[in-house]
Amino acid sequence: MECRALSQRITPKNFMNTLLKDLPKSHKAAIRKIGFGGFLDLDLDAHKSVFCSKLVSSFDCDRVSLVLERNQEIVITPVDIHLVYGLPMGGEIIKEQQQEEDEEWVDFIRQWRSYFGLSCGSPSNYVIINRIEELKKQPVCDEFIWHFVVYVVNCCMRSTANPSLNYRSLKSSVSEWQGGSAFFTGPLPFLMICYFDRLQRSKISNPRQFPLLSVWKKDLIKERMKLEMKRGFGKGHVLDRMEVDRYDNNVSQVAGDPELGGSDVSGSNEMLQQMARAPPKPPSPVTIEMTGTLSPNIDLMF
Repeated sequence: MECRALSQRITPKNFMNTLLKDLPKSHKAAIRKIGFGGFLDLDLDAHKSVFCSKLVSSFDCDRVSLVLERNQEIVITPVDIHLVYGLPMGGEIIKEQQQEEDEEWVDFIRQWRSYFGLSCGSPSNYVIINRIEELKKQPVCDEFIWHFVVYVVNCCMRSTANPSLNYRSLKSSVSEWQGGSAFFTGPLPFLMICYFDRLQRSKISNPRQFPLLSVWKKDLIKERMKLEMKRGFGKGHVLDRMEVDRYDNNVSQVAGDPELGGSDVSGSNEMLQQMARAPPKPPSPVTIEMTGTLSPNIDLMF
């Protein structure tokens, strides 16, 4: 199996150390309402280990699976993205439009760029992080939600030098890296957690809780990595996919949250409507539409 250095262009490190640190409850509640609450549990180091290189090298782009020892494989489906990241399933299909084809999208991009004084291109991730740090000290608003979603996409789905709403990632990013690209721009946290959850080592039973991102944190990953380095990659018993109801409304993330008014939680569309009614500065219709369609379409990560 090919084994060469693997580097990520955008790692989750800054996301955890800055964006999630001291994030107010009201801002966390807003993120949960749009279906991205699973990312509030993100707790991963940057990984440049031999293990990560072997993990990405083992991915078969044609079969969409991680190929392991003894003819075993872990087949990846949209359900796995739901289980790992907690993103809702269902919703409308997102149609990627060119600027000249979609006036509403052009208006959205124009407004997003205006926050950084840009008329074209995209701000650096450093600039976005600094702006989010400022917005954490203010009431929840459109701008905070937009920047948060953009940064999540870039560190956990598809990383680029200049951040954008680019969420089509898994197969293309693996293919690019296996073809010699200097950086792996795909969803490394997703692949790692999916592998850790599905491949049982030495009859060790690890907790299986939805979303899996809430279980696999630094300490548990560190212990698992030691086992991987000691006993070799891809050896063990492939478990069946964890069974869990498909929470279109992200019930498991928001139920009982005091910031959401108790445990009476309805669908994500209703939560977004509640968000639009909530003071002091409600998200605009374009924010509701953008987040309400982006979060359910997890199959686009392929």
